[in-house]
Amino acid sequence: LQDAMTALELGDKRMDGCEIPLIVPDGLPSDDQDNGASSKKKQSLDSSSQVVTFPPRIAPTSLSDGTPLCTSLPTINDTSENATATSSSKNNNLPANSSLLLPTSPCPSLLPHWNNLRLSPSLVSLLTLQLTALEAYINNGGSNAAETLYCMMWCHDGVLMDMSDRLSVNITDSSNVSAGVTKIEENANFLPPQQKDELNDDDDELALNVARWTLFASSLGVVRIAEAVRWVVVNADFYEEEDFGVAMHGGKGIIDQQGEKNKDGAPLTTIGETVGMTDSNNEERTKKGGHPSSMRFCPALEGSHYMEIVWDTALSYLRLYRSSCIAKGSSDMDKLIPTIDALETILRLQQSFFQAIKILSNLNDDTVCDFTKIAVKRSQETVSLLEKLRDNDIVAELSTGGLVGLDGRLLPTMRDQPQLNLLLSASFDPFVNRHLLGNAPVRKACFRRPLDVLTSLSQLAAELDWGVCDPILYGNTFGRITRMLETNSLRGCGGAIPLRKPKKGSSAKEEGLETETPVGMNILSRSLVILNLYFDNKLFGQFEFSDIIGQHMRQQCAVPELLLESSSPDGGISWLTRLAKPMYDTLKALCLNRHRERGFTESILLPAFQVLQYEAATVDETFREEHGLDPKTTPSYATNYVILNTIRLMERHVGLGIELGL
Repeated sequence: LQDAMTALELGDKRMDGCEIPLIVPDGLPSDDQDNGASSKKKQSLDSSSQVVTFPPRIAPTSLSDGTPLCTSLPTINDTSENATATSSSKNNNLPANSSLLLPTSPCPSLLPHWNNLRLSPSLVSLLTLQLTALEAYINNGGSNAAETLYCMMWCHDGVLMDMSDRLSVNITDSSNVSAGVTKIEENANFLPPQQKDELNDDDDELALNVARWTLFASSLGVVRIAEAVRWVVVNADFYEEEDFGVAMHGGKGIIDQQGEKNKDGAPLTTIGETVGMTDSNNEERTKKGGHPSSMRFCPALEGSHYMEIVWDTALSYLRLYRSSCIAKGSSDMDKLIPTIDALETILRLQQSFFQAIKILSNLNDDTVCDFTKIAVKRSQETVSLLEKLRDNDIVAELSTGGLVGLDGRLLPTMRDQPQLNLLLSASFDPFVNRHLLGNAPVRKACFRRPLDVLTSLSQLAAELDWGVCDPILYGNTFGRITRMLETNSLRGCGGAIPLRKPKKGSSAKEEGLETETPVGMNILSRSLVILNLYFDNKLFGQFEFSDIIGQHMRQQCAVPELLLESSSPDGGISWLTRLAKPMYDTLKALCLNRHRERGFTESILLPAFQVLQYEAATVDETFREEHGLDPKTTPSYATNYVILNTIRLMERHVGLGIELGL
């Protein structure tokens, strides 16, 4: 099987090291005078067997880093070296003929788009594309950030830092960020209806600032969410290759190997301290001599508190501009208000989703219940915001044509929107980091349609509620925790990929998502369960493990308390301590994906419980000798409990084999 898979990857057209085959997109701008020559050139490229390739883009280091947005189409007579030289040229003069929008090296400059941002449906399309890249990183098992998240040029470290500098964001004093919004609010004073004598230039400047802050907050927001997801998955440390891709590319980076909830030792008592814990952790890593990677989620702008202020500032700008437009009675209110609503909804759902992840990844025994309830509210708020975004008219229009194909290539948008084509082409490229991957097998990251992205993220946010928070809040016995984790394992579907009901008269292939087999919850939710399963020497930070196992033994097998309270070397106290690790492993196995759970049960759990049966017989014999009980009339309490759990494991092992077709 491995040889066959290797052969398939070696036969892939993208297994070319760095070169990318040239595909001429439809509907792109070209010179009217040379339409005939351009069409002939395109036909010659299509009919020829020679494959024209070009190198991938170079990741931008700033907004102004790049070449013109258009480059000449290489002819079929050009050699690959000439085509490479043409595509990698940094000549600032646009070609006079056969101009065609092509990925150049480095990528087209983002500065013209930054200087001409407006609150328009094009900006909504760009932010939706960022959510698409984020969803592909979280839900597309095995694909790392270089092939998903960092296909978005606005998310690269240098671009984010340049945007921060141009917006005059002071990372040392975050209070200065909100000061700019306060100043604008004082000047505009939300513009009462009678005040309509504002200059148009001021309106344009305000609209430009609002659009810039919105784009910066969204770009940095998806990066921070991806960083939070990766921190959870890496620290839980039970993911498999098909669950998550952790490889990072760029400079040398540092992975925090400590799993403690609070590195400083002091309990966290407020939400602000919990969400802002990243700042102190990063300072500690820096003191130890760590140098963050160039693709380690923009370490120069790290800090959850800083991120929260950026979100709040952008939302304040949007609300200010909407109030200003309503007060003035702008003529294009029918298009402007849905645009502002969509942008505000995207930023709010990013903020709520980020807070839910950060809260659940930094619980302690003093605040576990209170903070988990807040995380429930944040996850439910995220689901409601995603549903609201789905119903937005602008997002509904995007769903008809889509933005990006499954292979990551941008889909042709409407021909009457050339600016949108230019913006998306300059902002997104699935091959931008191809040179970093070399000849490694291509993961084929899957980018979904906008509606599927929103549904998938909604499923993922809902999993935080019923999959992570419910066991913490309502799992007060070992048996109940086990049943809840078993139910959650069966309830999750396709790594949070929604399964739609097939329509009448349509095949499964036409529907697309129905053919995906349920395999359990997403790796993020399962990792959060593992992180909170046992911390501060307590189960879910609330229950002593020996006490809750003893309670489970009394409920299931009527084990007398005298056996559990025996302090002899082979008595109940030492027996409960011995049971802690195998019983913890039974809970941990329920958080693995379905394929790995069966192997873990067969190789780890069943042999461990076989050994426990012999030790349980010794415990029963010691109990009978201590109290002078007749072996013929006294049940084997400890042995029965071990056999009961062994049978449960065997039943689930067989059931998984049937479900997986083994």
